[in-house]
Order: sequence, then C-alpha cells, then structure tokens
Amino acid sequence: MSIHVHIERLILDGMPIGRHQTGLVRAALEVELTRLLEADGTRASVSPNLSSRADASHAPAATLRLAENASPTAVGAGIARAVHGSLSRPVG
Repeated sequence: MSIHVHIERLILDGMPIGRHQTGLVRAALEVELTRLLEADGTRASVSPNLSSRADASHAPAATLRLAENASPTAVGAGIARAVHGSLSRPVG
C-alpha cells in the first residue's frame, strides 16, 4: 500500500517559530511522519474510513501539546504525531 500525504499549508499561530525556522519545522514533520508510517509496517495504521475515500481532504486534528520553549524540531515532530493520530483514528 502506498500513502501520499500532502499538506498544502500549515499555519502556526501562537507558536514560537520565526520565518527562518519554518524549514526546520517542515523537515522534522516529514522525518517523523515518515518514521511513524514506516514503523506501522504492514499493520493497518490508517483508518479504514479514511483510506477508502478517494480524496481524504479533511481529517480532524489530534491534540498537540508542546512545551512553551519547544524547538522547531520538536514542533515539527509534534505536528507529525498529531497528523499520524488523525490518520489512525476513525473518521465520522
């Protein structure tokens, strides 16, 4: 099975991330989300409701809690875990 995740735009309101740090957030998100999906291996990690839709353009977000002084890498990894959590739970 092949999974393609496209995040068109990510808005980080209220996050302690400067414009010059967005690349670090993006890279950490990609690395962590890839790691999580690969760690699932052949297990059915993606909700059947979500994977059966041709265009799963909206999934409810999982809760994201970060330390006040979180680094850009920690923010990206936290976002990846929230996205993975959204993909893993039933839709609807």
